[in-house]
Amino acid sequence: MLVEIGNIPRPYGWGSRTAIAELLGRAASGHPEAELWLGAHAGSPARIIRPSEVGGHETLDAWIAADPAATLGRYASGERLPFLLKVLAAAAPLSLQAHPTPDQALAGFAREDAQGVPLDAPHRNYKDASAKPELIYALSDRFEALCGFRTLESFREIVLVLRDAGGGVGGGGAGGRGLAAAESRGGAGASADGGARAAFDGLLAQADVLAVSAGGAPDGLEAAVPGGPARGVAEDSGAGATAGRAGGLDGAGADRGPAAGVDADARRRTETALRDLVEWLSMGGPDVDRIVAATVAAARTILAGRDSAGRDSAGRDTAGRDSAGRDTAGRDTAGRDSADGATVGRDSAGGDLRFGAELATVMALADAYPGDPGILISLMLNRVTLARGEALYLPAGNIHAYLEGLGVELMAASDNVLRGGLTPKHVDVPELLSVLDFAPVDPPYLRPEHPSPGVEVFTPDVPDFRLMRVTGDATIPVTGPGIVLCVAGSFTLGATPIARGQSFYATPDEAALVIAGGGELFVATTGG
Repeated sequence: MLVEIGNIPRPYGWGSRTAIAELLGRAASGHPEAELWLGAHAGSPARIIRPSEVGGHETLDAWIAADPAATLGRYASGERLPFLLKVLAAAAPLSLQAHPTPDQALAGFAREDAQGVPLDAPHRNYKDASAKPELIYALSDRFEALCGFRTLESFREIVLVLRDAGGGVGGGGAGGRGLAAAESRGGAGASADGGARAAFDGLLAQADVLAVSAGGAPDGLEAAVPGGPARGVAEDSGAGATAGRAGGLDGAGADRGPAAGVDADARRRTETALRDLVEWLSMGGPDVDRIVAATVAAARTILAGRDSAGRDSAGRDTAGRDSAGRDTAGRDTAGRDSADGATVGRDSAGGDLRFGAELATVMALADAYPGDPGILISLMLNRVTLARGEALYLPAGNIHAYLEGLGVELMAASDNVLRGGLTPKHVDVPELLSVLDFAPVDPPYLRPEHPSPGVEVFTPDVPDFRLMRVTGDATIPVTGPGIVLCVAGSFTLGATPIARGQSFYATPDEAALVIAGGGELFVATTGG
């Protein structure tokens, strides 16, 4: 059975005012339209367009509750639709966040219930008892995101670039003037008297703790962050940094374990040190304020020096390449990715041209959330630009933030979000730390399978959901309930027409969707 559904976009302040309406061929509301929810989650259940077809039920969750056997099939015992499909349109950065594992969600939900925390309380962390792994498929030409902790040496290199740019911090160079200007605008103590350089040196000392597993800390950076984590540099184990990849890079799902040869104790020390640094930054205070202000001022100085090279706000030139000559997928002109080669781009004055996107992100976040520690934490994360048609898979524990762009998002049916900054909403640092996975990982791209012409299948390593993209005639087997969304062109689902902007719920008795037509259509269904 195919039942047409729809919904009204959620008006979160970070949402685009036009992107969802333009995608689906609708009139814009004039207000932010951040997320269109197509599912049965109680937070915004899909509306049934013709309730008379389903016994008068007006929302998808009500129909499922009344007849779980017909609407969910073999998933009826759970009495809930396992997944939630969204169209997401970000015009401004979302919060730094992560989601719990199934066990963490179950325990957290029960704990807050026992404490009597109302479900709609702003300070409640767990809105339900479910995990929330998710994937995002880019519909815009570029979808900007932060996701997962970057390699340890890479973070250290960014801090060195910032420190060197502020080298003037001790003397009256451009960096010093930038920091003094930041202080005059209300920056928290970043000055041109050498304090900023000391702050960066202290941060480097902490980065060196993390770099131990990648070969040991360099000499000459023994300063400690004032008031920061009190851990010293551990002995070098000679192990390499963790570099797992998620999703379908090899079609095997998420590999979040250690790289070959990584010593378990070295990995534990690395993750513990990273946790301590994130905790210290997240708790804030004068020393954190000083480092954040210094970071913003140094980024401003660097980017101002690059503007004359004709680069955009993400540090890319008119050919779409960043200051190291890399495209949006991180490949250089020879097709090598960011792990190949070590050439450092420099401008005509010898300035370091790396990390343009990261520094542009610092400035964007500083504009949106002045003084927020998340500005600095963003530099610890992988900065990813998805091209249209690329996808990321974000498992439990992966810290991430969507920055800008339009995409199709598919997730387990949960609204459990642990926030870590870049938001006016409730932030619970201890609870966030308890769910975060601190192992450095590569950007978790999810590669599709191509079972037939015009069909792409994105299958993460969880049973809750998978996403299919269809551009022409196809027969799609479904093992459970499904949701179909058309974003371009027109098709038929058997004898049922579907055009741009329409969506349908497919009950499990459909077994297979026989699709004919052309355009772009997404099918969300269960994973197995």
